[in-house]
Amino acid sequence: MLLFSTCKMLFAIAIVIVACLVSKINLLCTLGFSGFSLNWQGLGFGFVAAVGFVVIYLLWQVSVLRIFKKSQSDENKSDLIDLLPKQWLPLVGVFLIISLEAGLLEEIFFRGIIQSHMDVFFATSWVAVASGVLFGIAHFYQGLAGVIGTSALGVWLGLMFAMTGNLLVPILGHFLGDFCCMMLGARYIIQPETNK
Repeated sequence: MLLFSTCKMLFAIAIVIVACLVSKINLLCTLGFSGFSLNWQGLGFGFVAAVGFVVIYLLWQVSVLRIFKKSQSDENKSDLIDLLPKQWLPLVGVFLIISLEAGLLEEIFFRGIIQSHMDVFFATSWVAVASGVLFGIAHFYQGLAGVIGTSALGVWLGLMFAMTGNLLVPILGHFLGDFCCMMLGARYIIQPETNK
């Protein structure tokens, strides 16, 4: 799934880059980097975005996911978990790579390209919701529960981007949020037989 996710994002971004080069449009603006600013305020909002990401994830885990019984996506997850390293240091490294990939590629595409360009046509809050729902739909391989939960996370990141106009905020929030959520489940990967 990681390879699939990475390939789909790279393909989508590559199409946008080629379109920009052919039409001679400003690439950085098209990718949503016109408001990108590496400053203390952006970092602070990025951490707020990450905290919100983790809170939404935890609320989702303890409430709504109980409605959805064991699904096919749960079986896929167990297959993926079997592929992960069983020692802490390599596992943390894999989690960092996965989080960085998702934070960069998905946020450039969904917030930087889609959300920043739909703002011209629709109200900012609706665009944040629309980009969040599209983000959730792109995670269809996680099943219905995953699409709904990922949509909620996407809406949160979209609202943070709409509030700040700084692409660093959802990138950092997504990266740190994903990493923290994965680390919360790491003990089940390291010692699966004692944590059931």
